[in-house]
Amino acid sequence: MKRILTAIVFSLVALSAAAQTQRVVVKTPGRQQDDGSITKGQRIAEAYVTVQGGNTYESNTNGELRMGKPSTGKYRFSSVRKEGYELADADFLMRDHRYSAENALYIVMTTPEQHLKERINAERKIRKTLEAQLRSKQAQLQAMLAEQKITEQNYLAQLRELYDEQQKQEQLVRSMAEEYASIDFDIVDEFNREVSFLIISGELDKADSLLNTRGRIEDDIAELNKRREYDRERRRELDQSEQYLALRSERLAEHFRNMHLLCHQREDYDSAAYYLECRATIDSLRAESWIEAADYVRGYVRDTLRALELYRVALAVSSESDARDSIANRLNLAINELETR
Repeated sequence: MKRILTAIVFSLVALSAAAQTQRVVVKTPGRQQDDGSITKGQRIAEAYVTVQGGNTYESNTNGELRMGKPSTGKYRFSSVRKEGYELADADFLMRDHRYSAENALYIVMTTPEQHLKERINAERKIRKTLEAQLRSKQAQLQAMLAEQKITEQNYLAQLRELYDEQQKQEQLVRSMAEEYASIDFDIVDEFNREVSFLIISGELDKADSLLNTRGRIEDDIAELNKRREYDRERRRELDQSEQYLALRSERLAEHFRNMHLLCHQREDYDSAAYYLECRATIDSLRAESWIEAADYVRGYVRDTLRALELYRVALAVSSESDARDSIANRLNLAINELETR
């Protein structure tokens, strides 16, 4: 019965541990071509991703890796490294990134040469649009002057303002080009791809018309605020539920601890080990509880095979490298014990 319990728990814990990991994809950005089509980005293998104050992970041949769920529910990265590559988004390391068991976290990298090429291409398109706008406004002023709707002095003053405004656009051009070069169009929806293409191509009226099809911005803001309030209420309810579960789990774990101590004092070591295993299942992702149960089974029950099963559970749920090394050492000692029998 106890072996069956351990096998079931091991399966459930393995599934639980897998479910509570974050899938990460390291890739190059999807790019929007001059005709509006999208060239998909490529996965990047052997990229090293370091969590702030935590572990370093390496992407596999498919550009993927998995990270354990953080206690805060958020990740902050200290570095992402791949020879010859840099982060496409310069602010990536400065932001928190929410954990999600369902949605992948995309880390987008590019070569400095490719990023520069994309930025220059975007600048060229934006400048082309601004130059067309400048010519249009100049023509309007000249027409007004020719029709004597404005004086020569007024014409020159407005022309000066127009040129000054054009100079002020320089920083905006660079900022827009940098943002455009950093976009991963693989994860941008079809609507915003089209809007982005129209804006960068200078089709501003079409872009404005398309954006207006989404309705009033005020309605969107009201809907967003309503959803936020709903989510806040749900979080309050969830917090209350989690507090109850935590208290109930703590009391149940203490009950199993007392049963373990009672059985141990009576030298009923099989039952004492069983209650330690039950206690471990209360917080199944806490490696220390599984290690304690395994050590007891190995030391008092003298059931090395069962201890190995428990050590494997501990290894499956452990996220700290030092703890994993300690468990691995225990596994090796247990295996040696079996071999020398």
